[in-house]
Amino acid sequence: MESSTFILSETNSAFALNVAVILGIAAVAYTDYLVDTHINLGYLYLLPLALSGLIHRLKVSMGLIAICTVLHDWFGPYEHGGWEILVRNILLIASFSTVVVGLNRLNKQRVWCSAFSRTPSSPQNRYTSNGAMSW
Repeated sequence: MESSTFILSETNSAFALNVAVILGIAAVAYTDYLVDTHINLGYLYLLPLALSGLIHRLKVSMGLIAICTVLHDWFGPYEHGGWEILVRNILLIASFSTVVVGLNRLNKQRVWCSAFSRTPSSPQNRYTSNGAMSW
């Protein structure tokens, strides 16, 4: 009789990571809404965006950056007016984009190195069945 344990497959783990990103963004937005003081919690959007940079394509992560910027303006404290909001949003988008693009490139390099290490020409796969090195 097989056990009824839940084994995470690649599809289930991808779904769980997507849910973690969405819940992270929602939790930061809700916390930013609840805090009545003049404390700015917009920097906390960086945590779910960093996870998004590791698991999503760059276009999806950039869309989430735009959503987080809107949520930051909507739920955050109203401190500035006019052009100061535009400057703050540009700096926010630039800082979020720097982290997301960096992590996205790091993940692409990790995937490439992982695929490269599994090719038949890699040093670990150059050994024949009798233990001799084949070039």
